[in-house]
Formats: sequence, structure tokens, C-alpha cells
Amino acid sequence: FVVFAAFLLVFRYVSLASIAGCAALPPIAWLLGTPPEIVGFCAVVAVFVIVLHRKNVARISAGTEPRIFAKKETGVA
Repeated sequence: FVVFAAFLLVFRYVSLASIAGCAALPPIAWLLGTPPEIVGFCAVVAVFVIVLHRKNVARISAGTEPRIFAKKETGVA
């Protein structure tokens, strides 16, 4: 959760925070002494989440992914 929150506060992309949180889970679980079967499961889930977010990553690269906490433009000049 800490990795997710940190990425969300810094970059303001929920999808990027989700990817970072999932990618951090297997090494953190391993460092905490979690059984290898669980660490492996965490790695599989992380890959699944990353694959599911590939369109979001493309939108982030293109600059079209909306940010959370962003001020909305009113269109008034």
C-alpha cells in the first residue's frame, strides 16, 4: 500500500501506482520471508496486473491518461 500511495501522490496516475504496487509486492514479500509459493503467486498476479494496464501505459506515454487530483479546466477565458 505504501508503494501505491507514494506513486499516486507523486505521479497522480492510478494505473501507474497500481503497476508499481504490484511490481513491488513480490520482492517485498520475499524480503519479509514469505513462503516461495506465495511469492511466486504474487509475481504471477503482478504480471497479470501489468498486462491488464498496458493500454493505460500507452495513454500515459501519449500524455492522454487523466491524472487524479488534477484541476479541471473550465474552458472560460
